[in-house]
Amino acid sequence: MAECFAAQRVWVWQKRLNLEAWSISVVVSRAAGLKPKTVGNVHWDREKKTAVIRVLDPADYELPLGEILRDIEFTVVHELIHLEMVPVLSELQRSDANRLEEEYAVNHMAEALLRLDRGSNR
Repeated sequence: MAECFAAQRVWVWQKRLNLEAWSISVVVSRAAGLKPKTVGNVHWDREKKTAVIRVLDPADYELPLGEILRDIEFTVVHELIHLEMVPVLSELQRSDANRLEEEYAVNHMAEALLRLDRGSNR
């Protein structure tokens, strides 16, 4: 169910973010398959325009189902924003400091897009 939900949300947000040229798949991963303290990631091939988004398996959440699905959608949007930024970020010298800044910015963009989508002005 989680993989189907995430794939459907990828399709919706991929269109909204104008990433239709990319072939994007979704994989549901247990916590042990992700970096500690993360709920997802994205790996891409810029030249082939392919990407795999991993989202945390609902079995590893301790939340009600509705909140899990909202978090999975947040993860999808978050990772798609990273993908949107590939042309800019791939040319930069990456460091722990600018990765933290990138995560901060991507989180805020994802939150803003989802608030708009869900009809919240907060």
